[in-house]
Amino acid sequence: MDNPLYDVIIGNVPGVSDEDNTRLKAQAVVTRAQAKQQVKPIKPLKVIKNVGDDVTREKLIALQGQDLSLAKFMKEAEQNQKAGRTEVYFKMKDGILYRYCRNFEGREISQVVIPKGLRETVMTMAHDAVTSGHQGQKKTKDRIWREFWWPGFDSDVTRFCRSCDTCQRTIAEGRVPSVPLRKMPIIDTPIERVAVDILIGLKSDKSDVKVNPELTEEQRGEMLKVLEEFQHVFTDVPGLTNLGEHSITLTTEEPIHSRPYSLPHSMQKEVEKELHVMLKLGIIEPSTSSSSYSSPIVSVRKPDGSNRVCVDFRKLNKVTVFDPEPMPQPEQIFAKLEKD
Repeated sequence: MDNPLYDVIIGNVPGVSDEDNTRLKAQAVVTRAQAKQQVKPIKPLKVIKNVGDDVTREKLIALQGQDLSLAKFMKEAEQNQKAGRTEVYFKMKDGILYRYCRNFEGREISQVVIPKGLRETVMTMAHDAVTSGHQGQKKTKDRIWREFWWPGFDSDVTRFCRSCDTCQRTIAEGRVPSVPLRKMPIIDTPIERVAVDILIGLKSDKSDVKVNPELTEEQRGEMLKVLEEFQHVFTDVPGLTNLGEHSITLTTEEPIHSRPYSLPHSMQKEVEKELHVMLKLGIIEPSTSSSSYSSPIVSVRKPDGSNRVCVDFRKLNKVTVFDPEPMPQPEQIFAKLEKD
């Protein structure tokens, strides 16, 4: 670390301490647990990579000019007019767009207007950096607002803080509100709502599609042509797609493997039958001998008496880096269900 922000940074951050700075331990007896711990590599701290190093004045000016959301403010700055309230206006300085306003103390400050391509970088540095400490929404906004601004600044920072994986894992117990119980609507029409795992044996055909009788002959003919062209869609066999892919990032390179659980003798035939069906449908595929990862399967009894084959991924989930996404509010979901 060439230019540290502080004199001392505690932790095993790469580049902070010398590599040969090791402490020797001497003892008469080493237990198996201690020997295993010595071989196990030290888990490094989660430190963000260097961000913003490639941002230059020329790049900032180019991104500001290409951002359509800043065109209004660029035009206003070129005309050198104060928009709306007199205490907030925009101005070009050395080719960079600035926003001038007054802070809470009444002193005028200048803020760099950030284009879309650099907004996430600014929020990452203000929230995830070593000296930031994953502060809350208000303090993160205050840190950014002192120097930077962009349209939709408040909502963007709020969503960024709420979607932070570290903050979601370390939230204090009791801060998450409990979801109130609501009455579930009674379904009057059969098969109006269906929760599907795997349905086998359904006979589907284009002739089962009901066409609106109010359509004209020309519209009806066009509809039948579409049904004829895409008749392969009407099948009871689940299909596959390669349009989307998902990659799993792990925090360790150690393979995760577990011994298979023992199944009751009465369930073995049912489980083998279920696996054979899923293999035939292409839902699962045989594992290769070169794979170093394995997770056991379990059979869960459904309320209707049938079995559901599940995979126990708990060990794999412990070392998986989850992709943080903004979670919807449970209150809103239940309110929508109540209205339906």
